[in-house]
This record gives sequence, structure tokens and C-alpha cells, in this order.
Amino acid sequence: MTAATARQTEGFTLVEMMVTIFIISLLAGIALPTIAALFGSGTEEQACNILSAQLRAARSVAIRNATYAGVHVQLADDSSKQNTGLLHVSFAAVVWDDPATPGHQFTLAPDFRPERVPGTVAFGKINSTFVSGGNYRGLSGSDDLRSFTTFTIVFSPTGKVVRQVAGGNVVFDATDALFAESQIKLWDRSLTNDNTGLSGETAVTLFDIKKFIVLREQNDAEAYKYLNENGMFLPVSVHTGQLLPRE
Repeated sequence: MTAATARQTEGFTLVEMMVTIFIISLLAGIALPTIAALFGSGTEEQACNILSAQLRAARSVAIRNATYAGVHVQLADDSSKQNTGLLHVSFAAVVWDDPATPGHQFTLAPDFRPERVPGTVAFGKINSTFVSGGNYRGLSGSDDLRSFTTFTIVFSPTGKVVRQVAGGNVVFDATDALFAESQIKLWDRSLTNDNTGLSGETAVTLFDIKKFIVLREQNDAEAYKYLNENGMFLPVSVHTGQLLPRE
């Protein structure tokens, strides 16, 4: 065996090992941001899947029961003691206008429970109050943000997405467990405009609410820039209720 052959069988030298470790560290540094981005996009995909599944369920409830039904989305009422630790956390639930109850007041649909939107993402409504000329506005205060993230997508008894319920707005029953002080009290009914209600929505956006709040604390312009550049625009098909993601 030659001296060269003997050195080859002895394994890595210290220099070779250090070079290998350096290369591995460099590759890991490049890969980690990509992995983090994949996790972020995965959370957004989960949120879209949750809303899509609930829209399909709500449409089925509306057609099957010949009534109005929909999906209501809102931030948890963090002022309620039941919701400790749910600051800036969004929930979505299938709701309906019980045909056995007169007055067109919505409640949680039977056999359904509110579902938490994962991660730090939330949905916001796209209408003239908060969007003008393709740019976001009117979100400088915490009340504005709570209003922005409170909406209902409603289906008529024929399964079409509509803005009105029998000529009126979407009004929630104050005694329903989702809003009643003595029960679950997941949501603040005042954000749904109480007995006046709100019209149904046909387009929403998906965004990282914590990131938006951090940017808003620094500069409103940066927060709006974030929404304009990164908010996922999600129109809703008026015929099927399907989400139609657009950049």
C-alpha cells in the first residue's frame, strides 16, 4: 500500500471536515427562509380550505332547508373572560335563519361548531368602506380592524350568494350562544351592527393580522402597503359560493 493510499483510507482530515461543516451550514442558512415561507403559505392554505369547506356546508344547509344560511367570520371577543388568550384570533362558523323561527335572525346552524382560523391569519371584507380605488383605507384604529374582520357570506334558499336576507340585512339573534353573555360569548354582537345588521359580502381578503398590527403601530402607510401587496384577494362565486383566489 502506498503512502497516498494509506491517507485515503484514514478518512477526512480536520480541514476537510471544517469545509464540509461550513458548506452544510451555508446550505441550511439558504434553506431555512424557504422552509419558513412554506409553513406560512401552508397556514394560508389551511385557512382558505376551512372557509371553502364551510361555504360548501352553508350552501347545502340553505338549499336543503329552503332558508338563508351562510358563514360568519369574526375575531374572538377578547374582552370576554371565556376568550382568554384569543386576542386577534379569528373564528368562522356556519349560521342559518332557522325556518321555524320568524324574524330572519341568524343563529349557529345545528350540528356545527365555530372553527378557529389557524396561525395569525385573518379574513377581512372587501367593500367601499375599507377599499377605494383598489387601495385599503380606514383601518387606523382597533375598532376599524374589528369591523373589517367581521362579515357574513350568505346563501339564498336557491344556493346563490346574496347581500340581503329577504330584503334586509344579516341580523343575529342576541340570545344565541355565540353572542349571549351567559353562554359561549365567542363574538361581540355590536360589531354586527346589532339589530340593524350588516349586508352580506361577496369578496374577502386573507392577511397576517399580527404583522399588519405591528406595521400599523410603526406607520399606517406601511400597514396599507402590506395589505395592498400581500393580502390575498378572494372573490366568492355568486352562483356556487366557491372561493376564487386572485393575486
